[in-house]
Amino acid sequence: MKHLPSTPSTVFSRRVQRLSAVLLAGAFALVPFALGGPTAPAASAATGATDSAVTAEATGPFAGLKVTVNQTRDLTNQAVAVTWSGGAASKSTSAGIVLTNFLQFMQCWAEPGQQPTREQCQYGGFLYVPNGGDGANIASRQTTQFAVDPLETTYVRDPAKPFEPVFVGFNSVDGTKETTQQSQFFDAASTNEIPIGRTAADTTGQVFFEMQTGLEAPGLGCGQVINDRSPDCFLVVVPRSDKEVDGSTVGTRELEGAGHGLGVVLQHHHAEHGAAAGIDL
Repeated sequence: MKHLPSTPSTVFSRRVQRLSAVLLAGAFALVPFALGGPTAPAASAATGATDSAVTAEATGPFAGLKVTVNQTRDLTNQAVAVTWSGGAASKSTSAGIVLTNFLQFMQCWAEPGQQPTREQCQYGGFLYVPNGGDGANIASRQTTQFAVDPLETTYVRDPAKPFEPVFVGFNSVDGTKETTQQSQFFDAASTNEIPIGRTAADTTGQVFFEMQTGLEAPGLGCGQVINDRSPDCFLVVVPRSDKEVDGSTVGTRELEGAGHGLGVVLQHHHAEHGAAAGIDL
């Protein structure tokens, strides 16, 4: 991921690179979030919009797609309802395994007032996706297997080591930098990423995304003070089509492809003793 827009109304697009190569091929909006303090409401199964609900609309290849987050203020470690409409219906096998046309969700951090890079996002915790995802490196941070992004210039294979995999690094909020697939900060048991969000035949979909504070996701540090600053955090939504990063159609290597992502900002204020705290827009 390069840079995300600075305001919820900003819309842009650029050539998409697969999730592992560039986290977002292009963000189509930012929606501010605010973690709540100890008095924040508990997690609820309700999906009704609150007075802080935000809707973002995509342009370009995903024009018509609208994504709504039902709560963006007074959040703690809880689930938020993310719903969408206007997306292409997911293509699945007879067994219900999703192949193409789906959304992916993850949480990221950034320095105060800045926007995240792909290295600051919590994804790749699953070594494989058990419920589908046809295409290269759907949930992996690897960039050098199967479809290879022709626009990738940072995470490329060393000609002297042609069989050595290359992964997008993870940069923790505490300054730790990792370069391997597996992270010391998150794994399949702790990550809140959702590799596949199914879009129904009526072009709608819904997931419940767990907002994690720094207590649950220490690599992100959301709601905490780490090294004398409280990081901003983001919920990122990446629509995926049937196109690969190298310009081919998934499974055929024929057509040009691209993807775009929605970035949802979580601006966190710190609480006493480093606990998760609420934030205001």
